[in-house]
Amino acid sequence: MPTTTQHYDIAIVGGGVIGCSIARELATDHSVVLLEKEQIASGSTGHATGNTSVVTGFHDNSNFAQYCNDFFREYDGTREFSYTERPRVTLIPESMTKDAKQLAAESAANGFETAYLPAEELEENYPGVFNLEKFVGGIEYRDIGWVDPYTYTTTLQKDAEASGAEVRTGVTATGITVEADRVTGVRTKSETIRADVVVAAAGWHTRKLLEECVELPIYPFRWQAVDLDPGRELGDDYPMGLDIVDGLYWRGEHNGLLHVGGGEYKVRNPGSI
Repeated sequence: MPTTTQHYDIAIVGGGVIGCSIARELATDHSVVLLEKEQIASGSTGHATGNTSVVTGFHDNSNFAQYCNDFFREYDGTREFSYTERPRVTLIPESMTKDAKQLAAESAANGFETAYLPAEELEENYPGVFNLEKFVGGIEYRDIGWVDPYTYTTTLQKDAEASGAEVRTGVTATGITVEADRVTGVRTKSETIRADVVVAAAGWHTRKLLEECVELPIYPFRWQAVDLDPGRELGDDYPMGLDIVDGLYWRGEHNGLLHVGGGEYKVRNPGSI
C-alpha cells in the first residue's frame, strides 16, 4: 500500500519547460515538489525547436511580447543558458502580399523591429540564403531568437531548487487524489504526496493523469524535425526562416548544422506512439 508522505503547498507533475517554469516562479514563497517520470526535459521539451517567436504570434499584444523578449534577454548567461537573437524571415507568396504588409506595419507600429521586404531586398540582405521562386517578398522580424530547450529548462530547474523546490526524477505519478470534490495530492507507485494545489504539466499525458477527475479532449501533437549538414558555414548572421507555403521552418545551430522542422499533425490514437 502506498504511504502518505510530506505535505506541500504545490505539487507539479511534469519536468518539462512548463513544469520547471512554474516551479521557479512559485518556489520563492511556497513549498513546491516537482515530479518527473524520467529526467528533466526528457520528453517533448528536449525535442522542441526552441524558437522564441512571441513577436510573430503576439505582435498585437505588445506588452506580453515585450515582456517575453525582455525576460530572455535578461535571463541570458545565467548558468548554462544562452539566448541567441537572430532575425527571422517569413517568406510571402504573391497571394498574401497585402495581408503580409499590413501585419508587418501593425507589428512595427507596436514597437517591434519588423518590416516587409520585397524579394530583391531579401536577395540583397541575405545573398544565397533563400530560393524565392514561389515568393515575392518576406516579413523580416528582428525582435526574435531561439534557445536550446534542454539547457533553458535545466536552468529553470536549478533556479527552482535554489529557491527551495524539491525536484524528484524517476517518479511516475499514477493519479490525482480527491476528497470531497477537492484535489488533495498526487499518487505515485510508492506513496501519496499531499498538496493544496496540483499543477498538471505533463503535456499530452495530462489526459490520462486526470482521467479520474475530469475528461479532457487532449491529443498528442506530432511534428517532424531534423538537423542537416548544410555543406557550408552558415555564419552568425544566418537568419531564421519560415516557408508558409510548405509549412517548413529552419534556423542554424551553434554546431554548424541546419535545424529544419514542420509537418505538424494531431495523433488521434496515442497508444500508437
